[in-house]
Amino acid sequence: MLRPSKHAHPDQTVLNASVVILRRLKSRRLEEYESLRKHVKKSITGGDALYLPALNLLYILGLTEYRPKTDSVEYVGFPVTPRSSGPPSYRPKTDSVEYVGPNETV
Repeated sequence: MLRPSKHAHPDQTVLNASVVILRRLKSRRLEEYESLRKHVKKSITGGDALYLPALNLLYILGLTEYRPKTDSVEYVGFPVTPRSSGPPSYRPKTDSVEYVGPNETV
């Protein structure tokens, strides 16, 4: 189930299956497709049905890659990009900012 509802058990959702897959891949970095499926099936009730939607979600988010030559899934994580200080319109101008107290006027 992709959309949680008040009747859904939190441990039997695609998001929980995604967390189980991520934890496994973070510790091992690369895991065979079938062994990862067995791990999810063992960890979650109904995990066999949740495995593929959870894996698809992680792929769409850019966290995993499928390697067809080895039939395995690899954790690639979030892409690391250098942070800029933002566009010029959002940068604070420190040289023109002046503190004015509550009883003072400009």
